[in-house]
Amino acid sequence: MRSNRWILLPLLAALAAGTAAADPGDGPAIGQPAPQFMLKTHAGEDFYTRDYAGEPRGKRFRQERNILVLSFFASWCKPCKQEIPVLHELSSAYAGDGVKFFLVNKGEEKGVVDDVIFGEKITLPVLLDPYEVACKKFKLKELPTLAIIDKTGTLAYHHTGYAEGFRDTLRYQLDKLLGKLPKVDSAAIRKARADSIAAAKAKPKAKKKTAKAGTPKAAAVPKAGSK
Repeated sequence: MRSNRWILLPLLAALAAGTAAADPGDGPAIGQPAPQFMLKTHAGEDFYTRDYAGEPRGKRFRQERNILVLSFFASWCKPCKQEIPVLHELSSAYAGDGVKFFLVNKGEEKGVVDDVIFGEKITLPVLLDPYEVACKKFKLKELPTLAIIDKTGTLAYHHTGYAEGFRDTLRYQLDKLLGKLPKVDSAAIRKARADSIAAAKAKPKAKKKTAKAGTPKAAAVPKAGSK
């Protein structure tokens, strides 16, 4: 039963990922180069996506390549406040795997962001986007919006909104990029599906209820004109 469990886990996670992921619409296309941008961090430092993923800016700049998780948020966004604790948890879980989490504030002043960081006890690095430069490149229409950029600079995942089960969906996406998913035995899956179909066909149909012994039948109604 243990082997079956490991076979089904990635399938269930994939199903959750498929149903939870929102269609980016006319946003950036998954599998294509992710939009590049430069913003200031809350601490006042320069942040370039190319310092983390894709082609480095040059030999003098950061060379280590990472998986980037960008979550766009705002102070007024209630679902964002539900998502941020999940990102904190996963940031710790993937700290040793080269996955970097950043929150990107949409269009608010630094003082407002300060209040959010203090009030929500945010420890993740925060990027300031007061003029919505990055937001426009990702064509944001809803908050929160989350994007995962792989080490090559390709947009690997794009998601809008927040729903229960998002933690498992995000873990699946990251594990897939990191090559951590257990191998799936396709033959075993086909056999399990075939067995399920066969069991459904073999299930006996419910018998129709018959009149109990001794129960009198209803008397026939005589036709008009009959004696």
